[in-house]
Amino acid sequence: MEELKNSEITAADTKPKNRTITIKVKAKGLFEKGSLPGESDVDDKTEIKNDGGKTSDFGKDKSDFKTGVWIGNTVTWSIKQEYAGGKDDGYNVELNSIEQTGSNFFGTQPLTPVNGVITGTVEKGSTGDDTYKIHFTITNNGTTNKYTIDPKLQINQ
Repeated sequence: MEELKNSEITAADTKPKNRTITIKVKAKGLFEKGSLPGESDVDDKTEIKNDGGKTSDFGKDKSDFKTGVWIGNTVTWSIKQEYAGGKDDGYNVELNSIEQTGSNFFGTQPLTPVNGVITGTVEKGSTGDDTYKIHFTITNNGTTNKYTIDPKLQINQ
């Protein structure tokens, strides 16, 4: 099976539906990079995937990762440790917000978590790509570091 490029659209990206995006973090490894890691450090220690089968693996650039969305449908983001119960023990990973950097499809800025997940309903937009930021933290022994991933949404009509 040929690997999809992050910027390619899958069949799931062309049919109106609610979307789910999941982020996995190698928490210990990323935390050890310090409080100001470079984008490539964050890319190395994170994976992002959507319910359409598209994945940007650990070590891959996240800025081209694109998910198709539709007006009236919701997008739900969640985050988890790659090694829960293993070498990530003692590290707490949490979503903090979704911030749109271009258009504001969701009408609310920023989107914030409820019970550990972030959900937004696409309210407006014109066809095309838009960048946004996923802000999350890792906490260990009372120290919290902040991180950002910068993928894309593609509005479909």
